[in-house]
Amino acid sequence: MAAVEVHKFAPCITCHAWSRDRSMLAFCPNNNEVHIYALLQGKWEKLHVLQKHDQIVSGIDWSARSNKIVTASHDRNSYVWNLEGSEWVPTLVILRLNRAALCVKWSPRENKFAVGSGAKTVCICYYEQENNWWVSKLIRKRHDSSVTSVAWHPNNILLATASTDGKCRIFSTFIKVVDANKPYLVFFLVKQQILQLDLSFSWSFGVRWSPSGSTLAYVGHNSMIYFVDDVGPSPLAQNVAFRDLPLRDVLFLSERLLIGVGFDCNPMVFAADLHGIWHFIKFLGERKTTSSGPKYGSQFSEAFGKLYGQQKHGLNNDTNEHSRSRGGVHENCINCIVPLGEPGSSKVTRFSTSGSLSGYTMILPYSKIVPVSQHCPPTTAIAASTSPPPPPCPTIIATFTYPTFLAKQNSSQYARFPKVPVTHSTITDQSPSPNPLPDSQILSTRHSLLSRHLTATQLADSFLARLRLTEPHLRSFLHVSDSVLAQARELDEKIQRNEELGPLAGVLVAVKDNICTAEMPSTAGSRVLEGYTPPYDATAVRKIKELGGIVVGKTNLDEFGMGSTTEGSAFQVTANPWDVSRVPGGSSGGSAAAVSARQCMISLGSDTGGSVRQPASFCGVVGLKPTYGRVSRFGLMAYASLLDVIGCFGSSVADAGILLHAISGHDRLDATSSKREVPNLEAEFVSISSLDSKPLKGLRIGLIRETLDDGVDTGVTSAVRNAALHLEELGCSVTEVSLPSFSLGLPAYYILASSESSSNLSRYDGVRYGNQVPADELNSQYKDSRAKGFGSEVKRRILTGTYALSAGYYDAYYKRAQQVRTIIRKSFKAALDEHDILISPAAPSAAYKIGEKKNDPLAMYAGDIMTVNVNLAGLPALVLPCGFVEGGSTGLPVGLQMIGTAFDEGKLLKVGHIFEQTLQNCNFVPPLIADEVTT
Repeated sequence: MAAVEVHKFAPCITCHAWSRDRSMLAFCPNNNEVHIYALLQGKWEKLHVLQKHDQIVSGIDWSARSNKIVTASHDRNSYVWNLEGSEWVPTLVILRLNRAALCVKWSPRENKFAVGSGAKTVCICYYEQENNWWVSKLIRKRHDSSVTSVAWHPNNILLATASTDGKCRIFSTFIKVVDANKPYLVFFLVKQQILQLDLSFSWSFGVRWSPSGSTLAYVGHNSMIYFVDDVGPSPLAQNVAFRDLPLRDVLFLSERLLIGVGFDCNPMVFAADLHGIWHFIKFLGERKTTSSGPKYGSQFSEAFGKLYGQQKHGLNNDTNEHSRSRGGVHENCINCIVPLGEPGSSKVTRFSTSGSLSGYTMILPYSKIVPVSQHCPPTTAIAASTSPPPPPCPTIIATFTYPTFLAKQNSSQYARFPKVPVTHSTITDQSPSPNPLPDSQILSTRHSLLSRHLTATQLADSFLARLRLTEPHLRSFLHVSDSVLAQARELDEKIQRNEELGPLAGVLVAVKDNICTAEMPSTAGSRVLEGYTPPYDATAVRKIKELGGIVVGKTNLDEFGMGSTTEGSAFQVTANPWDVSRVPGGSSGGSAAAVSARQCMISLGSDTGGSVRQPASFCGVVGLKPTYGRVSRFGLMAYASLLDVIGCFGSSVADAGILLHAISGHDRLDATSSKREVPNLEAEFVSISSLDSKPLKGLRIGLIRETLDDGVDTGVTSAVRNAALHLEELGCSVTEVSLPSFSLGLPAYYILASSESSSNLSRYDGVRYGNQVPADELNSQYKDSRAKGFGSEVKRRILTGTYALSAGYYDAYYKRAQQVRTIIRKSFKAALDEHDILISPAAPSAAYKIGEKKNDPLAMYAGDIMTVNVNLAGLPALVLPCGFVEGGSTGLPVGLQMIGTAFDEGKLLKVGHIFEQTLQNCNFVPPLIADEVTT
């Protein structure tokens, strides 16, 4: 349809909605009725009048799937209308409100709907099959005034709201009975507020998500439209101010094209350029002008002047100044805008608007705005505008009073940014390049600080807010630094002075509590070191601080790293963010849970037999174990010195790789650290938009046959085999490879590790440092300090190691275990001579229940079978999430382990990054607290 259609049905239209085939229109003529019209033989005919509400109908939405209509009214109730034969049958939905319902919207999957109200409350309504009725759950005590608009994210879980307290908020609406069978959905801190944006002195009217959900737009009565792009820990917030009357509603026609409607009576077009910067483009329709009212010099004063500077008395008919209309077709305020597309298609090809006093419904084709295939930069579009463009206005930083969620970006997001080479250099005051990897928290932080879109203080405050909210449920941290905000403010001052900053500037890092920090306690999760604060930083921590990183705190762990569940901590048990009744893995469970729950951006752990990789698998994050010697162990409290390495956690492969690059290199304080040159690992991370369809063509992948035996859960095996198929789609050749010595690794590891621990832990005597138990004699003090300071698992391993090292058993156990280790190293070398990378599950199962294996140490030890061989061989390994298995409320993540040749972490990172960016339908952000919205 090439022309604009204009139809008048009533003196005033409050709201309207279209049927799924666009053949019928439902609207409220500013009373308690809903009228339904159909276009019959070129003429609109009234078919039905829906009469059940007692007061004005304030919201209508028509389901495209079930053909049901939902209405909301000032009478504080909703009805769901179902067409049975030729009659619309209503079902009452009791909202339990004490003020009027103001708006209503079906969710994208139409299994629930949201109602905004004047009661400072949002109702989430869904159909309860067991009782055959509609249930209303309330999100209470979050708004300070009326909720004027609601908008659903495409994932069917997140809901954005606008309210007259000047706030735009995002909530989770996860409801177990309707959403629990969608394991790939993102988030979801149930009923909790995810994000808050502040318009300061303005009401907030309308809010809408872009088609992909990567951009949020909202409008207020201050004649400004706000865009929050790359919604994440460091979102890009910008605004566009204009010299005209405020908007009331907005609609995305595409990712980079938006229509706004409101008091100006003419739709306004906004578009984003190739760098994601939004601009006002033009008005739609002919605009009438008015001569009354004073003139103003600024954008803000002019807009407010048009509202408040009008003549108090109209003039006689000798002039036309009594007409305040600025409209073309609409003669007064436009209430709402509704998308229209072809039946059966989600693509928006047209949209309709309805007015409050004119009573018109206007249908405009997409092509009247801009050709469907064209998204021109603003300079082209402004040339055709009927109004002069506003001068460039600075980016406004929204007030973030709660941290955002991290949704995995899809390919359309990458297309917005051109490929920019990334180098490991200092941050300067030069103009920033667009962020090539929006899902990398490190690069997003770097980009936001460079572009001044966000301050380090705002960023730190948002993460601390999330930490305060989630920590009572997760217990990831043993100690939280009280200097985080002070460090962030110092960084902001450096930015203001245009000083050079390190590549980790503003990045929030958590550190496992067996890695020394000079200003915070380091207990290794043991009572024997309770209250101990080291006089120095570990080398890895020192490097992070020198590069600008901010240490948030110390994370929980199994005592001295001896465990696989984090239940072995002497202080608390950490929970898994995907299901708080399950373990996060161990021994670096606190570090993995903190990254998974977005309590920090990245974290350090230690890996002796899988203590980074197994928790990464359980918590759905990326875990990187470097080659032995790549990272200095100085400051790492030793468990098994020939096996221990410091590893990295991140929510993306890029983050883990950048962290490894920062802490790698030779250290004169650690004789086992390698003098090999550290390659630029950050160069491996490029935007997927720059890759061809087979980016890994020619790469040889070996799937370890022994890791898919009967002892592995079928769901884990299926996820790993699907990951292998995905690698083949990327161009790899995948073949099975056998490592006959694989099963020997577990007993050899526990003999060697326990033997070293019995020697390393002999230094903890209660005299030199740590917790001291008073006693009359020195020997008694040694005995009591160790007996009361060490936990049961540590004692078990010390005794095992002492036994294996004793004179009568050294050859039978320790020496033979060393021989097995040599065999394992040779078998890996042979396999990697024929393959570039080996893959396997990271663990034989997904996360299990807390307490399930606590009293069965052999069962817990068996869970390390996938990882210990890599430590015995001294090789690098990367674990990244590859799928889900059933469990919890939304499914439990499964990790894929990639094993590479010594000191070739770059290849692992490149393959892992491409695998991660091309994996479809998997969003590895946990529910945190998986429960339904409470009343």
